[in-house]
This record gives sequence, C-alpha cells and structure tokens, in this order.
Amino acid sequence: MTEDPHLRAVVEQLYDVFASHPLRRWTDPCLHCSATLDEEATLHAAPLRELGPTVIGRYAASAMTTWGDERDLAHFLPRILDIVATQDFSWPCVEVVFATLRHAHWHSWPEAEHAAIQDFLLAKWSTPPARKSPHNPSARSCAPSPKPRTTSLHT
Repeated sequence: MTEDPHLRAVVEQLYDVFASHPLRRWTDPCLHCSATLDEEATLHAAPLRELGPTVIGRYAASAMTTWGDERDLAHFLPRILDIVATQDFSWPCVEVVFATLRHAHWHSWPEAEHAAIQDFLLAKWSTPPARKSPHNPSARSCAPSPKPRTTSLHT
C-alpha cells in the first residue's frame, strides 16, 4: 500500500466508482498474440483487489488493443491504477497505462468516473516518488533518457 493517505483514499474512490463494471465471462483476448486461455482464466481466478502485478500487468499491456474493450478496462482500471500508485509494474510502464486511458477516451466517460481518474492523476503526481519496488527495481520509464550534451554552451 502507498504511504500517502490521500493517494490511498483516491485509489479507494476508484474501486467504489468503478464497482458497477462487472468482469465479463470472456474478456476477448487475441489468443494468437496477446494471451493464452490460462492467462484469461487467471483474470477470473481471484477477486479484483487480489490480482497481482504480473497478472493484471499482462492484461494492462494489451488492454484495448488486443485484449478486451472499454468494458474490461473499466472493470480492471481500479486495480491497474492501484498498482501504479503502490507498486508499479515491470511492464507495462506508466506511460503505456495512461496511453490506454487516452485510447479509451476517458474524458468522455460518466462524470463520476472521469472525476475519479482526474483525482487519481492529480494525487499521483503530487505525491513524492516512491522507493523502488520489487516489481520495478530500476524505477525506469518508457520515456527515453535524455541524450548527453555534446556541445558546450560556454565555447
């Protein structure tokens, strides 16, 4: 769990707001390139809050592209963002998670859902960076590292 009580409260708000989105019996993964039948079954094997970073990360890496649709994303989103807030993924990185949200047009979602996501984003980015986690020991980003300066400004 996160050490920041405000961020924890915002994550709890996500679970409450998105609770109305049930898990579909079949989340429609591409069995050729995204998931196996076992991976699909694993998403159904435990309550949402108990799905670990590896299980939910596998889904999150392909969400809305080759695994599921907006209904599935809405179901799994609280857990995905909970992991982003508290542990982070080794893959997908946070940039991929937020690109998926953009792809899902979250700005057009119902007001309560939109507000819960916006509250999360504001809380996440106002919270000091967490220590490295076992799931993301390098605390890396998908963003490229800045290139070293090759010329001096003082020449």
